[in-house]
Amino acid sequence: MGVPSLNGYLGYAIAGSLSFAAFYLWRDGRGGSKHRTPLELSAEMLLILLFYKLYGFTRNIAGSAQEGSLEVALAHAESVIELEKALGFFWEERIQAAFLGWHSWIVLWNIFYASAHNTVTIFVIFFLFFQNPAAYNRRRTEFVILNTLAIVGFMVSTSS
Repeated sequence: MGVPSLNGYLGYAIAGSLSFAAFYLWRDGRGGSKHRTPLELSAEMLLILLFYKLYGFTRNIAGSAQEGSLEVALAHAESVIELEKALGFFWEERIQAAFLGWHSWIVLWNIFYASAHNTVTIFVIFFLFFQNPAAYNRRRTEFVILNTLAIVGFMVSTSS
């Protein structure tokens, strides 16, 4: 039995992601207590971890692990720049030029982003989980659906 093709992996990614979304929608529709238990937290963390692994798996088979992925990424970046220019909002070059001489400033904000991005996300997840379960359920389901669309878009754009 050989390794599935990229289209085969796309099918696995879509099926897995939609299964997560369907499970979340089904479970959230059942109502339940406003008080969260450690078991619920463990189940949520397991599902989020599994979804993250699916995302990483998809990214690796279709993106960064593929030969020529740098060339594909650069071609996509050029396409985005051309679209921004056509729509009249390609400002990034001027903004970057204003800061390129400030290496320490760039390093500071790179570290801030790398640290705060995950820290704030985790804080908000836990805050909503315990303080506002209904909002948590909506945000988590939106996250799964939007990331499923992103995975599908990523797989389709890299397979062409």
